Amino acid sequence: MRRQNAFLLAAIMALSFAVSSCGDAAGGNTAATDYASSDVTSGDTTSAETDYLDTLELRDFDGYEYRIIAQSYDQRPNLPLADEETGEILNDTIIARNRRVEELLDIKIVNMPFENRDEVKSKVRTAAMSDEDAYDLVITSINFGINTLITDGCLYDISALPNLDLSQPWWCQSIRSDYEVDGHFYFTSGPISPFYFYTPGFVAYNKTLTDANGIEGLEQTVKDGKWTFDYLKELTVGKAVDLNGDGKLDENDRYPISGASGDPYFLIGFDEKMIGRTADDGFRFNMTDEDFVNKVEALANYYSDKSTFANYSGAQNKISMKMFQEDHAMFNVTTMNNVITGYEDLPSFREMKSDYGLLPLPKYDENQKNYVTISQPAGPAGVAVPSTCRDAERNSLIMEVMAYLSNDSIRSAAYDKIVKGKGARVEGTEEMLNIIYENIVYDMNYVFDFGGSKTAMTDFFSKNSGDYVSKITAKMEKAEAALDKYVSMLKEFN
Repeated sequence: MRRQNAFLLAAIMALSFAVSSCGDAAGGNTAATDYASSDVTSGDTTSAETDYLDTLELRDFDGYEYRIIAQSYDQRPNLPLADEETGEILNDTIIARNRRVEELLDIKIVNMPFENRDEVKSKVRTAAMSDEDAYDLVITSINFGINTLITDGCLYDISALPNLDLSQPWWCQSIRSDYEVDGHFYFTSGPISPFYFYTPGFVAYNKTLTDANGIEGLEQTVKDGKWTFDYLKELTVGKAVDLNGDGKLDENDRYPISGASGDPYFLIGFDEKMIGRTADDGFRFNMTDEDFVNKVEALANYYSDKSTFANYSGAQNKISMKMFQEDHAMFNVTTMNNVITGYEDLPSFREMKSDYGLLPLPKYDENQKNYVTISQPAGPAGVAVPSTCRDAERNSLIMEVMAYLSNDSIRSAAYDKIVKGKGARVEGTEEMLNIIYENIVYDMNYVFDFGGSKTAMTDFFSKNSGDYVSKITAKMEKAEAALDKYVSMLKEFN
């Protein structure tokens, strides 16, 4: 059988690290797993691969064409960008992974890439509504695709796929814990989507500017558990400089930090979730809880300080990134894709003249146990199966093998793209990446924005006017009704 062939996974980078693919629901660290890379010259698979794959009942599927539809292009890679190896590390790794899956299971992977996420959503929805078995796997944006495909009844229950071991680190544990309704949920994420590694939010620092300000040892501060909001404020508050002397502060001047208040990165980094679970495994809004309110108000004060935070949200977010790249911002709150590939016409951080470092989002204070990473749900890292799935046994076995193989090879390739280049000049970058990827969370309300409650909160971040509690309380009746409707709908699906 073809799975007995000795075709190997590409060995990308000799990194020895252990990182779980997603944090758990409580904000703690899930158990990590370490898989060695394959040796491309040895002709042998790794013992780790052999041991795990031997626990699965691998089958030959007689050349079945496994169809993957995905948002995928050079800045949002999920599928190979070429038919053959090109020397580009991620492209070649995806091709090697796919060939290995094909060898093991006697299938042919058919890639269906689309640059426009709306086109992916539309095609999947159309096929589902007409009961057409057109696709086996969907990879696209979570809050601009997966969310509406769920509510339209277009996706298969992930928990009902028999060969997925959803407790494994190659499947996102926070989605499973935070989204399931009566044990059922309809999407996941993890290394099977290469873009998963591009989605984490974090804080970058411009080493030219930190050196000029006498700031050093930031990686050690992180490791000591002392990288907190108070420490960040100590380094940044009130320290913008009017470089051109025109009497106003803007992108032409120098800011201690830039970013977008429209994304709740810091709040999630403070180990808060807009929606939590109840003792009976239901859902509740946390947005009016005392601790949550205190953190929101502290962030609103920080974001609105014109001498501290260069706040560019939405389409203007590129300004904040450009400021960082051109030595006009010492810190930048951003996502990993901006390091690796850039954003639209803005080049990646790897093209910067200045060296830079990568840090997790700060804790709220030192009492917080772990660093928490928000994953940007707009990026195409949502993984789902269409409701038209005809063979759950076959589909789930292919998914499990592909996800398992991705956990080492795709992650190694992503690390290689992040670390190689100027980023590698900052000692401790790889260790910071381990921490950033260790505890990733997809906030449920960031995805669904029930009753406009998330938008009301981020609007308060931007404007810092009026009373937050009264503003969010006014949204709660509508938000709770929308959440209840969503939960009831999923129960009906089940």
